[in-house]
Amino acid sequence: DAIFDHIYASYFDNGESVYDHAETGAYSRPAVTTLPSTAERVNEDLLAAVRSDPAMFTRLVETVFGASATWACSTEQLLIREESRVVEYKQTARWNVREQRRDKTMEQVVVKTVAGMLNDRGGTLLIGVTDNGEPVGLDDDYAQVTPPTADAYVNWLDTLFENNLGHAGAHRLTIRIDQIDDQDVCRIDVPASSRPIWLKNPNGNDTLYQRRNNSTRQVPPTEVKMFIVERFGIQHSSATI
Repeated sequence: DAIFDHIYASYFDNGESVYDHAETGAYSRPAVTTLPSTAERVNEDLLAAVRSDPAMFTRLVETVFGASATWACSTEQLLIREESRVVEYKQTARWNVREQRRDKTMEQVVVKTVAGMLNDRGGTLLIGVTDNGEPVGLDDDYAQVTPPTADAYVNWLDTLFENNLGHAGAHRLTIRIDQIDDQDVCRIDVPASSRPIWLKNPNGNDTLYQRRNNSTRQVPPTEVKMFIVERFGIQHSSATI
């Protein structure tokens, strides 16, 4: 309701925005009216618009679900929160701490988490942080890239997401390195996607993941079609959507 009220209050009947007439910083705000008979039509118009405009879709989901709260928070603030549907901590993305070796499984866990957030409400993933929210740095991961620097690490992650989620998934992400308590922490801000983002598999059977509570789960193959219809409002045709 708040979204529709804002739209009605911000645009005239001819499509012009009230902000177009705000040269002096003051404007006459149109009266906000109720939407008894036209609410359904406005809903459908808005949904049709966001399906063809990924940026508008992202803003809508941010407003409805509050996912932008993670992006509005500093990394320090996110570290004092518990893991949730929109916040996840990972200690590494390449290095198996327990077995002290590089482990492809760690990479896939990170990719799945990001894919799940893209297909849900969005959120923020922090790497270099324990499950308890303690920053421990990225030295082990840095040692696995060439050169062992923050820039090379960000480039490696970007390539990892490109290879596993395609351009449609990778280009939406914002990756940066923050310093917390003298430790590097990688922050990945993930917006909600306006279309399904599939995890690519070598055998060609791509997988769809979703974020649920504080974990990431595969959408069962038998429920993929309905999930896509309910979440994205489009018919499922192939993994290349």
